[in-house]
Amino acid sequence: MGASALQSAVVSLLIHILYRYLPFDDFLIATNEPGLHLAPGSNLANDIAIFDQTSLPTPLDDKYFSVPPRIVIEVDVKIDLPANVSETEYVYDKTQKLLDFGVHKVIWVLTKTRRLLVAQSSQPWLLTDWDTVTEVLPGCSFQLNPLLRSKGVIL
Repeated sequence: MGASALQSAVVSLLIHILYRYLPFDDFLIATNEPGLHLAPGSNLANDIAIFDQTSLPTPLDDKYFSVPPRIVIEVDVKIDLPANVSETEYVYDKTQKLLDFGVHKVIWVLTKTRRLLVAQSSQPWLLTDWDTVTEVLPGCSFQLNPLLRSKGVIL
């Protein structure tokens, strides 16, 4: 399923922030729905996955990533959910699977409610708004409302 104009703008602006503040030689920022192979028969895709460069095999192949990214950023739920699964259940389930796989932090940008969900293993999950400064990694954070307003994405 394709992304909306708002979802695409959010991803694009976050990628700009990531490339601006994360050391290029230390991280691979994968976009365009990078696939993760969690286990046999268990695969997930992400909007943005930030990998430690040293954790990746070289060269990369044409299969899904089999190592966990350090950070995953998701923008909304963009799949058709089964009738018995709510968006909230899907977000929580996918987040827990990513944390169990070894992802250090999962950040969800929720455009309908203008909220962020930040989840880290062994820590309480945080639900906050777009005015909160959110740290991706040390030295790299974003505040979504002013970022989106600066480009005319939201009023």
